Amino acid sequence: MAQKTFTEMVAAVTKNSQRTDDATLIQTKVRDTLTLILNRDNFPKLEDIDTVTTIASQGYTAFPTLFKALYDEKSVTSGVSGELQHLRVLSPSQFIDKHPKPDEDTEAMPRECMFFENQIYWHPIPDDAYAIRLHFFKFHADFSDDDPHSLGEQADLAIERIATAMVYETFQEYDDAAYWYKFGFDELTKYVSILEGQDGLVVVRSPQLYGPTQRVATADSTDYGRIK
Repeated sequence: MAQKTFTEMVAAVTKNSQRTDDATLIQTKVRDTLTLILNRDNFPKLEDIDTVTTIASQGYTAFPTLFKALYDEKSVTSGVSGELQHLRVLSPSQFIDKHPKPDEDTEAMPRECMFFENQIYWHPIPDDAYAIRLHFFKFHADFSDDDPHSLGEQADLAIERIATAMVYETFQEYDDAAYWYKFGFDELTKYVSILEGQDGLVVVRSPQLYGPTQRVATADSTDYGRIK
């Protein structure tokens, strides 16, 4: 069976929820479900490696597109004389405590960094353009029309069933919502188990390492506190 597109996923949730006159709501719940799942876990299928380039005398660089979280604390490297060197990743509080006045320090190749509010801050402030390699997890790109999501067809049932539960919950039909949540999260557990059985892949549970604030689902009535 081929992976569902966004349009096909909306049609499936419409059928499950029997809400044929709420297309906009159902589209929102499908996107919210994908956001919920990706906020909960970091998936190998959304793992990436990219390079950012520093600017001389500028102490920060923007995150790569769709950056969510570093893979681990050794995920930031620079190449010097053909050898990779790890930059030390500090939390914002550590960085600020250690370097309260970075502008007063001598510019050089960065050796430490922090990730804060969609920017990477460097210390020392770079004195040149340096290519810095990042190993990270991404957020999902926009999901609409004939686009498939990035998690693969094995995640289809989890997305479909959790989105159906969200629709029922919006209309305060909590028994139906609980039914669909149970089966949706059962499918999500199966999906994670399948991934982790393939060539040693690991699904990393959030909280994420030095990433931005999690994306917020747009639902106004869903009680995310009950979802484990």
